[in-house]
Amino acid sequence: MSVHTLTLPDTDSKEYSSARYHYLLQIIYGETIAVGFCDQMAIFAPTKEAHDFLLQQQKEEDAHLELLSDYIGMHSRPQASVSPYLKKLDSLMVDALTRKDYIECVFIQNFIVEGFNISLLRELEHHADVNLSEMSRVILKDEIGHMEFGVSELRRILEEDTSRRLRRKLIRLHRKTLIYSALLARDLKREARYLGIPMQELNEKTLREHYDRINRAQFPLPYIDRLLFRGILSFLNL
Repeated sequence: MSVHTLTLPDTDSKEYSSARYHYLLQIIYGETIAVGFCDQMAIFAPTKEAHDFLLQQQKEEDAHLELLSDYIGMHSRPQASVSPYLKKLDSLMVDALTRKDYIECVFIQNFIVEGFNISLLRELEHHADVNLSEMSRVILKDEIGHMEFGVSELRRILEEDTSRRLRRKLIRLHRKTLIYSALLARDLKREARYLGIPMQELNEKTLREHYDRINRAQFPLPYIDRLLFRGILSFLNL
Protein backbone atom coordinates (compact mmCIF):
# COMPACT_ATOMS: atom_id res chain seq x y z
CA MET A 1 0.00 0.00 0.00
CA SER A 2 1.45 3.37 -1.04
CA VAL A 3 1.35 6.41 1.23
CA HIS A 4 0.79 9.83 -0.29
CA THR A 5 3.69 12.17 0.52
CA LEU A 6 2.63 15.31 2.37
CA THR A 7 4.46 18.39 1.08
CA LEU A 8 3.88 22.10 1.60
CA PRO A 9 4.93 24.26 -1.36
CA ASP A 10 5.68 27.95 -0.92
CA THR A 11 2.55 29.24 -2.64
CA ASP A 12 3.78 32.85 -2.44
CA SER A 13 7.00 32.22 -4.36
CA LYS A 14 7.71 33.20 -7.96
CA GLU A 15 8.70 29.60 -8.66
CA TYR A 16 5.31 28.34 -7.51
CA SER A 17 3.52 30.93 -9.63
CA SER A 18 5.52 29.98 -12.72
CA ALA A 19 5.10 26.24 -12.23
CA ARG A 20 1.38 26.61 -11.52
CA TYR A 21 0.82 28.52 -14.76
CA HIS A 22 2.92 26.04 -16.77
CA TYR A 23 0.89 23.09 -15.47
CA LEU A 24 -2.44 24.85 -15.90
CA LEU A 25 -1.53 25.86 -19.45
CA GLN A 26 -1.27 22.19 -20.40
CA ILE A 27 -4.67 21.47 -18.82
CA ILE A 28 -6.29 24.50 -20.45
CA TYR A 29 -4.91 23.50 -23.84
CA GLY A 30 -6.32 20.00 -23.34
CA GLU A 31 -9.72 21.30 -22.27
CA THR A 32 -9.86 23.75 -25.18
CA ILE A 33 -9.29 21.11 -27.85
CA ALA A 34 -11.50 18.58 -26.03
CA VAL A 35 -14.52 20.89 -26.44
CA GLY A 36 -14.22 20.65 -30.23
CA PHE A 37 -13.19 17.01 -30.24
CA CYS A 38 -16.25 15.83 -28.33
CA ASP A 39 -18.59 17.70 -30.63
CA GLN A 40 -17.00 16.12 -33.71
CA MET A 41 -16.84 12.63 -32.20
CA ALA A 42 -20.54 12.77 -31.37
CA ILE A 43 -21.35 13.14 -35.08
CA PHE A 44 -20.05 9.65 -35.91
CA ALA A 45 -20.49 7.95 -32.53
CA PRO A 46 -21.77 4.37 -33.06
CA THR A 47 -24.57 4.47 -30.46
CA LYS A 48 -27.06 7.00 -29.15
CA GLU A 49 -25.65 6.52 -25.65
CA ALA A 50 -22.15 7.45 -26.85
CA HIS A 51 -23.50 10.38 -28.86
CA ASP A 52 -25.37 11.78 -25.85
CA PHE A 53 -22.45 11.21 -23.49
CA LEU A 54 -20.01 13.05 -25.76
CA LEU A 55 -22.30 16.05 -26.07
CA GLN A 56 -22.62 16.16 -22.29
CA GLN A 57 -18.84 15.83 -22.01
CA GLN A 58 -18.47 18.79 -24.35
CA LYS A 59 -20.61 20.91 -22.01
CA GLU A 60 -18.56 19.82 -19.00
CA GLU A 61 -15.24 20.53 -20.72
CA ASP A 62 -16.54 23.98 -21.65
CA ALA A 63 -17.47 24.60 -18.00
CA HIS A 64 -13.99 23.47 -16.90
CA LEU A 65 -12.41 25.83 -19.41
CA GLU A 66 -14.42 28.73 -18.00
CA LEU A 67 -13.37 27.89 -14.43
CA LEU A 68 -9.70 27.59 -15.42
CA SER A 69 -9.77 30.79 -17.47
CA ASP A 70 -11.31 32.74 -14.58
CA TYR A 71 -8.69 31.39 -12.18
CA ILE A 72 -5.81 32.18 -14.54
CA GLY A 73 -7.20 35.68 -15.08
CA MET A 74 -6.80 36.41 -11.38
CA HIS A 75 -3.15 35.32 -11.22
CA SER A 76 0.13 36.14 -12.89
CA ARG A 77 0.93 34.50 -16.20
CA PRO A 78 4.69 34.09 -16.57
CA GLN A 79 6.07 33.04 -19.93
CA ALA A 80 5.28 29.38 -20.58
CA SER A 81 4.49 27.12 -23.52
CA VAL A 82 2.41 24.07 -24.32
CA SER A 83 4.50 20.91 -24.42
CA PRO A 84 5.29 19.73 -27.98
CA TYR A 85 4.34 16.21 -26.84
CA LEU A 86 0.86 17.35 -25.86
CA LYS A 87 0.62 18.85 -29.34
CA LYS A 88 1.66 15.48 -30.79
CA LEU A 89 -1.23 13.82 -28.97
CA ASP A 90 -3.43 16.56 -30.37
CA SER A 91 -2.16 15.79 -33.90
CA LEU A 92 -2.95 12.09 -33.47
CA MET A 93 -6.47 13.02 -32.44
CA VAL A 94 -6.96 15.43 -35.34
CA ASP A 95 -5.87 12.72 -37.76
CA ALA A 96 -8.30 10.21 -36.23
CA LEU A 97 -11.12 12.76 -36.42
CA THR A 98 -10.34 13.49 -40.06
CA ARG A 99 -10.69 9.78 -40.80
CA LYS A 100 -13.79 9.56 -38.57
CA ASP A 101 -12.14 6.71 -36.70
CA TYR A 102 -14.27 6.52 -33.57
CA ILE A 103 -12.18 3.77 -31.99
CA GLU A 104 -8.94 5.76 -32.20
CA CYS A 105 -10.69 8.94 -31.06
CA VAL A 106 -12.16 7.43 -27.90
CA PHE A 107 -8.88 5.64 -27.15
CA ILE A 108 -6.77 8.81 -27.43
CA GLN A 109 -9.16 11.30 -25.84
CA ASN A 110 -11.03 9.35 -23.18
CA PHE A 111 -8.64 6.51 -22.39
CA ILE A 112 -5.21 8.18 -22.64
CA VAL A 113 -5.51 11.97 -22.38
CA GLU A 114 -8.23 11.99 -19.72
CA GLY A 115 -6.22 9.51 -17.66
CA PHE A 116 -3.15 11.76 -17.74
CA ASN A 117 -5.26 14.81 -16.97
CA ILE A 118 -6.73 13.08 -13.92
CA SER A 119 -3.23 12.37 -12.58
CA LEU A 120 -2.24 16.04 -12.85
CA LEU A 121 -5.46 17.30 -11.30
CA ARG A 122 -5.16 14.91 -8.36
CA GLU A 123 -1.70 16.25 -7.59
CA LEU A 124 -2.92 19.85 -7.80
CA GLU A 125 -5.80 18.93 -5.53
CA HIS A 126 -3.39 17.52 -2.94
CA HIS A 127 -0.56 20.05 -3.14
CA ALA A 128 -1.70 23.38 -4.62
CA ASP A 129 -3.10 26.50 -2.95
CA VAL A 130 -6.59 26.29 -1.48
CA ASN A 131 -8.48 27.81 -4.42
CA LEU A 132 -6.70 25.75 -7.06
CA SER A 133 -7.13 22.63 -4.93
CA GLU A 134 -10.89 23.17 -4.72
CA MET A 135 -11.20 23.88 -8.44
CA SER A 136 -9.21 20.75 -9.26
CA ARG A 137 -11.56 18.71 -7.09
CA VAL A 138 -14.60 20.04 -8.97
CA ILE A 139 -13.08 19.32 -12.40
CA LEU A 140 -11.84 15.89 -11.33
CA LYS A 141 -15.34 14.69 -10.66
CA ASP A 142 -16.29 15.10 -14.33
CA GLU A 143 -12.94 13.97 -15.74
CA ILE A 144 -13.14 10.64 -13.93
CA GLY A 145 -16.51 10.07 -15.60
CA HIS A 146 -15.01 10.90 -19.01
CA MET A 147 -12.20 8.43 -18.43
CA GLU A 148 -14.58 5.70 -17.24
CA PHE A 149 -16.54 6.17 -20.47
CA GLY A 150 -13.30 5.47 -22.34
CA VAL A 151 -12.69 2.28 -20.35
CA SER A 152 -16.22 0.98 -20.92
CA GLU A 153 -16.21 1.90 -24.62
CA LEU A 154 -12.86 0.19 -25.20
CA ARG A 155 -14.10 -2.94 -23.42
CA ARG A 156 -17.28 -2.92 -25.52
CA ILE A 157 -15.32 -2.44 -28.75
CA LEU A 158 -12.94 -5.31 -27.94
CA GLU A 159 -15.84 -7.60 -27.05
CA GLU A 160 -17.66 -6.83 -30.32
CA ASP A 161 -14.59 -7.03 -32.57
CA THR A 162 -12.28 -9.91 -31.63
CA SER A 163 -10.05 -9.56 -34.71
CA ARG A 164 -6.27 -9.55 -34.46
CA ARG A 165 -6.26 -6.58 -36.82
CA LEU A 166 -8.03 -4.36 -34.26
CA ARG A 167 -5.74 -5.47 -31.47
CA ARG A 168 -2.60 -4.80 -33.51
CA LYS A 169 -3.95 -1.37 -34.39
CA LEU A 170 -4.66 -0.48 -30.75
CA ILE A 171 -1.30 -1.81 -29.57
CA ARG A 172 0.52 0.42 -32.07
CA LEU A 173 -1.58 3.43 -31.03
CA HIS A 174 -1.01 2.66 -27.36
CA ARG A 175 2.76 2.65 -27.84
CA LYS A 176 2.70 6.05 -29.52
CA THR A 177 0.41 7.69 -27.01
CA LEU A 178 2.23 6.19 -24.03
CA ILE A 179 5.61 7.47 -25.22
CA TYR A 180 4.24 10.97 -25.91
CA SER A 181 2.60 10.99 -22.47
CA ALA A 182 5.88 9.97 -20.85
CA LEU A 183 7.76 12.75 -22.64
CA LEU A 184 5.06 15.21 -21.56
CA ALA A 185 5.53 14.06 -17.96
CA ARG A 186 9.27 14.59 -18.32
CA ASP A 187 8.63 18.17 -19.52
CA LEU A 188 6.66 18.85 -16.35
CA LYS A 189 9.11 17.12 -14.02
CA ARG A 190 11.57 20.00 -13.57
CA GLU A 191 8.98 22.26 -11.91
CA ALA A 192 7.16 19.63 -9.87
CA ARG A 193 9.08 20.44 -6.68
CA TYR A 194 7.86 24.05 -6.73
CA LEU A 195 4.28 22.77 -6.59
CA GLY A 196 5.14 20.31 -3.85
CA ILE A 197 4.51 17.35 -6.16
CA PRO A 198 6.59 14.23 -5.39
CA MET A 199 7.32 13.29 -9.00
CA GLN A 200 8.47 9.73 -8.42
CA GLU A 201 5.26 8.99 -6.54
CA LEU A 202 3.24 10.63 -9.31
CA ASN A 203 4.98 8.58 -12.02
CA GLU A 204 4.44 5.30 -10.22
CA LYS A 205 0.80 6.06 -9.41
CA THR A 206 0.01 7.27 -12.95
CA LEU A 207 1.42 4.14 -14.58
CA ARG A 208 -0.23 1.88 -12.00
CA GLU A 209 -3.63 3.47 -12.64
CA HIS A 210 -3.12 3.29 -16.40
CA TYR A 211 -2.26 -0.40 -16.09
CA ASP A 212 -5.44 -0.90 -14.05
CA ARG A 213 -7.50 0.77 -16.80
CA ILE A 214 -5.95 -1.57 -19.36
CA ASN A 215 -6.96 -4.58 -17.30
CA ARG A 216 -10.49 -3.28 -16.70
CA ALA A 217 -10.93 -2.66 -20.42
CA GLN A 218 -9.65 -6.20 -21.09
CA PHE A 219 -7.08 -4.77 -23.48
CA PRO A 220 -4.56 -7.59 -24.13
CA LEU A 221 -1.07 -6.09 -24.16
CA PRO A 222 1.87 -8.24 -25.35
CA TYR A 223 4.62 -9.03 -22.85
CA ILE A 224 6.99 -6.59 -24.56
CA ASP A 225 4.55 -3.76 -23.93
CA ARG A 226 4.32 -4.68 -20.27
CA LEU A 227 8.10 -4.40 -20.11
CA LEU A 228 7.75 -0.98 -21.73
CA PHE A 229 5.96 0.21 -18.59
CA ARG A 230 9.03 -0.59 -16.49
CA GLY A 231 11.33 1.12 -18.98
CA ILE A 232 9.21 4.27 -19.00
CA LEU A 233 9.09 4.37 -15.20
CA SER A 234 12.89 4.08 -15.03
CA PHE A 235 13.20 6.83 -17.65
CA LEU A 236 10.91 9.18 -15.73
CA ASN A 237 12.65 8.54 -12.43
CA LEU A 238 16.12 9.38 -13.74
